[in-house]
Amino acid sequence: MNDLKGKTMLPGFIDPHIHASIAASVLPVEIVSAMEWNTPRGKSVVVKDHDAFINRLKELDKSYEDPQKVLLAWGYFKPYHGSISKDELNSISLTRPIIVWQRSCHEFYLNDAALKHFNITEADFNKMPGYSDYKTGHVFETGLFVVTKPVLDYISNPAQFSKGLEMMTDVIHKGGLTTICEQGFPQVDLNLEQSLISKEINKPSTPFRYAMVPNAMYFYPILKSGSKVLAFCDSLINTGKDNMDYVKAVKFYVDGAIFSQLMIMSQPYEDHHHGEWMMQPKEQDDVLKLSIKQVGIFTFM
Repeated sequence: MNDLKGKTMLPGFIDPHIHASIAASVLPVEIVSAMEWNTPRGKSVVVKDHDAFINRLKELDKSYEDPQKVLLAWGYFKPYHGSISKDELNSISLTRPIIVWQRSCHEFYLNDAALKHFNITEADFNKMPGYSDYKTGHVFETGLFVVTKPVLDYISNPAQFSKGLEMMTDVIHKGGLTTICEQGFPQVDLNLEQSLISKEINKPSTPFRYAMVPNAMYFYPILKSGSKVLAFCDSLINTGKDNMDYVKAVKFYVDGAIFSQLMIMSQPYEDHHHGEWMMQPKEQDDVLKLSIKQVGIFTFM
């Protein structure tokens, strides 16, 4: 049999739950993690305890020639790295903006220089008292979209985001994936993400398809009602192009991240902290009841 001589056929894998926007945001920044990450930028330095984590931040601070360059490090994980705070980040630098991005991507820690750089004030923290702490510089879950919105805008700036998407494509290709699904689109900015991701996915060189599940948590604060959210999500079907399109479904971000231990639990945590809602129960109920009634709407939580 010679018709396939010199050719190799491989299966194409499917990943039904991926966050392209998060991947494109994380890959271009510093990775300071307890696990080794092999990315297009190289392998990350493994840091498995508190001192190693802080020392790695100090090394990165010293390695930057520009004293005003933002140091944004992803990968902090409390079970390995212990507690951190604004004061400890201030001890690394009082002039360089430093942001620590927790592993789940649901939390930030900022030093005073970062707050000043992004014009974030104590009054901004006070807008989300249950989801932020000015004293420790800690912002989490839905607080990210209010208190630290300028940081999210910085992370998703078009130049850096496009670079991150190229890295994401490389990683997905190496993993043998031919179809991926974004569970919750968009994450931060509908027009930006739709435009830049479409540009990347529909390149002739991009070897995979991209499905999107609309993000109810993103649309609810804008549209203010469950019926409007579902109607808008339904209107997105078939608006994609070529290898990128929406599916007839809706994604609920219900409670907090597993890696942050902010899930809502029926039993209390051993240290007596509690989980947090991402969508408030009333908002969930408004959208969920309607989506269950509509035939053909798949619901992901």
